[in-house]
Amino acid sequence: MSMYNFPIRRPVTTVMFMLMIVVVGAVALWKIPLALIPDIEFPNIIVMTGYEGAGPEEIEKRVTKPLEEVIKTVPNIKNVKSASAEGYSIITCEFNWGTNLDEASGDIRSKLELVKEYLPADADAPILLKLSINDMPVAFLSLSGEGRHKYELGKIGKDQVVPRLERIKGVASAQVMGYPEREIVVELDPDKLRAYGVSISDVVNVIRYHNLDLSLGNIKEMNTRFLVKAKGEFESLEELENLVVGFGISPTQRQQTQMAQMMGRFEPLAGKGATNPIRLKDVGKVIDSFAELEGDVRRIDSEGKLHLGVGILVMKESDANMVEVARRVKAELPNIEKDLPKGMNLDLTFDLSEMIEDSINALRRAAYEGAAGAAIVLFIFLLHLAPTLIVVIAIPLSLFVGFICMYFAGYTFNMMTMGAMVIALGKLVDDAIVVLENTVRHLHLGKPPKVAAEEGVREVGIAITAATIVTVIVFLPLAFIQGLSAQLFRSFAATIFFTLMGSLLVAFTIVPMLTSRFLTLPEVKSSKPRRGLWTRIQDQYGKFLEWSLDNRGKILIIAFLFLVLTGVIIAQLPTSFMTNPDMGQYECRVKLPVGTPFEETEKVVVKLEDKIKKAFPDLDRMFEIVGQPSDPKMSAFHGGSQGTHEARIIFILKKKSQGGVNRLPQVRAFFDKVAKDFPSAKITMVGMGLESQLGVDRRPIEIKIFGDDLQVLKKISDDLAMRIGKVDGIRDVKTTMDEGNPEQVMRFDRARLGSYGLVTAQVEMALKTALEGEIASMYREAGDEFNIRVRMQQKNRERIKDLSEVPITTPFGFILPARALGEFEFQTGPAQVNRENAKRIAKVTADKTDRPLSEIITDINKVLAKYPFPERYIYEFGGEWQDWQETSHDLMLMLLVALLLVYMVLAALYESLIHPITIMSAIPFAFTGAVIALYITRTPLDVTAFIGLIMLVGIVATNSIVLIDFVIEYARQGMPRREAIVQAGKVRLRPILMTALTTMLGVFPIALAMEEGMEMQQPLGIAITGGLFSSTFLTLLIIPVLYTIFDDVGEDMKALVRRLSRREKKEQEPAKS
Repeated sequence: MSMYNFPIRRPVTTVMFMLMIVVVGAVALWKIPLALIPDIEFPNIIVMTGYEGAGPEEIEKRVTKPLEEVIKTVPNIKNVKSASAEGYSIITCEFNWGTNLDEASGDIRSKLELVKEYLPADADAPILLKLSINDMPVAFLSLSGEGRHKYELGKIGKDQVVPRLERIKGVASAQVMGYPEREIVVELDPDKLRAYGVSISDVVNVIRYHNLDLSLGNIKEMNTRFLVKAKGEFESLEELENLVVGFGISPTQRQQTQMAQMMGRFEPLAGKGATNPIRLKDVGKVIDSFAELEGDVRRIDSEGKLHLGVGILVMKESDANMVEVARRVKAELPNIEKDLPKGMNLDLTFDLSEMIEDSINALRRAAYEGAAGAAIVLFIFLLHLAPTLIVVIAIPLSLFVGFICMYFAGYTFNMMTMGAMVIALGKLVDDAIVVLENTVRHLHLGKPPKVAAEEGVREVGIAITAATIVTVIVFLPLAFIQGLSAQLFRSFAATIFFTLMGSLLVAFTIVPMLTSRFLTLPEVKSSKPRRGLWTRIQDQYGKFLEWSLDNRGKILIIAFLFLVLTGVIIAQLPTSFMTNPDMGQYECRVKLPVGTPFEETEKVVVKLEDKIKKAFPDLDRMFEIVGQPSDPKMSAFHGGSQGTHEARIIFILKKKSQGGVNRLPQVRAFFDKVAKDFPSAKITMVGMGLESQLGVDRRPIEIKIFGDDLQVLKKISDDLAMRIGKVDGIRDVKTTMDEGNPEQVMRFDRARLGSYGLVTAQVEMALKTALEGEIASMYREAGDEFNIRVRMQQKNRERIKDLSEVPITTPFGFILPARALGEFEFQTGPAQVNRENAKRIAKVTADKTDRPLSEIITDINKVLAKYPFPERYIYEFGGEWQDWQETSHDLMLMLLVALLLVYMVLAALYESLIHPITIMSAIPFAFTGAVIALYITRTPLDVTAFIGLIMLVGIVATNSIVLIDFVIEYARQGMPRREAIVQAGKVRLRPILMTALTTMLGVFPIALAMEEGMEMQQPLGIAITGGLFSSTFLTLLIIPVLYTIFDDVGEDMKALVRRLSRREKKEQEPAKS
């Protein structure tokens, strides 16, 4: 019993094996989670350090630079990028792909310990964060209630909603945004501070040290051990108001008071002696208030109604599946809302799982369409239900094998793995078609079904094995390639490998067993009209083959012309990195001049909001983040840090199935038009596709300018932005050198400071407390803690003139206004200082229209060549163009290695160095069809299209294998070469056409990209469809001719070797004699 007849002689075993595949595959299918893209852990670690109150340049000097110096010495680090902004420093450490980030995090922590003591004392400890695709938010909720204050909404959100959400399986945390925290504010009167001789620092210190509960220890008394505690915390705001902040006045002030009384002038200190207590309420007011909020969260529903409230950001655990967590959150929302106070609404504003499910459903529909198309092709060629069903059954069985392997490999159903299955659908029936068609041929020869089934699979066993191995081995080089594209396509390649190996297994087991049982000779004889038609087609093809063999020169000229055409088109074919899927979800970013208050930004957003509602009747919902609705440092972790002059509007259009008609082209045209209505604002639009999932703000065009002087960098970046904005295809040009922050800088008179016994830090802290306030302590009430903030009253901190009058107490008892120690000067400072690899950097970035990226870059290079860069100022490209440059080299290497591997496999299988060359001769003609298809459809050659070209190396070789394998077999049987070629061509014509058409129809839905979210894989589908079309017909025409030429070369080489061998023997014979 051999491997060929085992399934035929043991049908029950084979059926049980099939059922095991179905059962285990069904369980795996049910348990495999959904995702938009594969799980990618970027080799990036973010180091974030807060330094409240410090400006960008100060943070760069005192925080960023010291940290960079030690971080750049960490092993395997590739780039160190930093951003120093007001209040915080963010350093992005980019490592080489494949680096163990846990070890890298440990190395960074060790380095940070070395420099920790050199950082400012009041700077926060650096925080490390790893960037992973799993750290994306799951959903954004909106909590609203008519007539309720935002603090109340925020408190209900924190106390009732967030705990319920965090109890849901898979939810890591939930963060409430857009509400003010309750705060106990002590507002001081500068006139009374001067009059009573009390300084701001006195008030802060008194509150700080009078609000302490301490455990004093233990004491034993009366055989009992007591815990001794001191209760010093404020139990009411009245206690805070009556807190003694000073006693009496200085001798100088007492003398002044007495003189004022003698002259009959009013003096606020009248009646106060040297020992009278000065209470907090004497110098200021205690107000139960809220922290100042400079941001807001707004939601607009499908009816255009505005809902003001707070937002809740839901984050999932790193190992939890996004879709499953989102489903649990949505299921729990009605229960949470039911328990909220009456009149409150908890709505789902944005759900990332919708995008995932829409993409997967689109690919699932494409799979159904491809499978149906393949089945129709099979039935047209076979015109019998039984053989069609036998072949079609290979599709689900092969997919079940793939499901099983995917489950145990830990893969998810995502755009890449589902796309791989759709593309593999047409190939899944190839092996089954070849086996079944050969079995039918043996049935026509009069053999019994079991013998025909065994002979049918035995004859083509090597051919289908070689074809499958060749198809999947082209992906092996992916294991040695690093980078984002390799991370994306590794699961894609593995899925194709799993499913095609499953199809090979089915072709060797299930198909022979079914054909031996259900495919009988009478059933085949019932199709005489079809056989007569097919025989005529075969005869015509045979005559064409004979003509080709007689006119080899003409055929070679045709082949050469096709290759020349391929080269010409490739040279003109535009390139790009990767196409973003259009999911009908878009983000508009609004940026007003730096320093614009939140209130003015909100007015612009409201106007823009009205225009969006009028322009898009298919608007489903929209939400807006205006200004700073939460802690800027926390927002920076999610890539959403923005100032009061910025806003983000995220709007979602209805799906095409729901009547949505507008998509990316219409949205772009709208924003191009509406930007002119807001000349003072920079309005940019981005789609929320792949980039939002990757958590990166990567723009197609990015020019990085390196230099030292920020002013020079700003001038260069502004000049280039203006010039590049005129290039055709460029839109939304921006620079990272924003307009400088308007600043009022205090310049000290150090001589005068010294004469009063003061240092700059004392004055600076007094001014900071007066303006921004200082958290003196915490007020506790009912288990909650609230800041006690000390600052000047509102009317004394609205203008620079007010700050100049802030009282400063000297060590000698004098009280001076701040203006006596220096003066304020107006200047502009950078909003943010960016650095890359220890060098200051400015970036000019832009989006593009549908014009190919390579053509735009060519025009930009012309602009850059004419620009007079100052000495020591250099530029380089970043963004998608840099990604494409790095990736294209890897993909080209992958293509060359794939060709070499295919040759090695074929040489090993056929034990020949010549036949693999013949088989692989079809590959260049596949590239011809692929590049022509890309050129006609105006599709750039991007990463996915390049992967399609690499796949064609394996796919196209299978058709040649099916043909050449039979030619070799007939030649072994003693048939003349010409007759063997013609006979093999006629016999293998039908399976070649069937496999090619089923594969093309399987890929065709992706090439059309009619469904939402399939744009990213469309270039791949176009390349494979075009390549298969050209290679199939050119294989039938050119490969037989090339076979004869290479065979002649082989025979000539053998003859040459024989002649040389005989000559050598003749030369050796006289020597022996």
